[in-house]
Amino acid sequence: MKGLIFYFSGTGTTKLAAEYIASKINEIEFDFHDMNNISLPDLNQYTLLGFATYAQFFSPPRYVEDFIESINKKEKKYVFVFNTYGLINGNTLSILGDLVKKRGDKLIAGFALKTPESSPIMIKYKITSDDAPNEKELMKFNDFIRDLDNKVNKINKGIEIKEISIKKKRVFTVVKKLLSGNSLVSIGEKHVNRDKCTKCKMCQEKCPYDAIYFENEYPKFHEKKCESCFICYNNCPMQAIYSNKHKLVRYRKPNDKVIKKLKP
Repeated sequence: MKGLIFYFSGTGTTKLAAEYIASKINEIEFDFHDMNNISLPDLNQYTLLGFATYAQFFSPPRYVEDFIESINKKEKKYVFVFNTYGLINGNTLSILGDLVKKRGDKLIAGFALKTPESSPIMIKYKITSDDAPNEKELMKFNDFIRDLDNKVNKINKGIEIKEISIKKKRVFTVVKKLLSGNSLVSIGEKHVNRDKCTKCKMCQEKCPYDAIYFENEYPKFHEKKCESCFICYNNCPMQAIYSNKHKLVRYRKPNDKVIKKLKP
């Protein structure tokens, strides 16, 4: 039996957690696919699919929603959904579940794990959750994995698994609408320090929204396309990308504490 985990990870924490999940499931061999790679593998070889992402403003990143909706419907799959979040998860998990059900797949498990905050906005205001997940949160995460492992065992034996539902909270839908376009949650107009930029084009390659192009050998930004995901800002190896609001605070990779806790 084979499984496939689609992941979308801005700074590596979600990918790390997805690998942790896969390492604990005994009766299935998992492959991984970065959602940023549009060349999809043959889904017919997989019995179980997982969709893993981080929360962005109480919901999945728009790119993830579009990605899930774009996958061709073939045979019905068993699916689990998972996301990481810093301060508040909002409706991220329930939206993922709804997208899966809309595809016609069977949702059998879902979990949201609190991890260190990677958003420079939150870090700037010292809302970081550096020690997450704590012992209790990690215990619940492992309980979720054991439950998923048990369901995989039943699938292997031909036992039908009951579909689950994840309730959506209306308050976060309202808050999301209020925050839409709010300058408080945006990266702002971006610039490039040409003295630091090495023209490596990593920012263009990693941008999921096709919002970066090169002009006169340096990156330029389609600001209307930008979704303030901070992927270019956080991942620039030379820290050459900045905005008027964000120049110093960056989160380039999972911190040592979470790496130790989620080591596969």
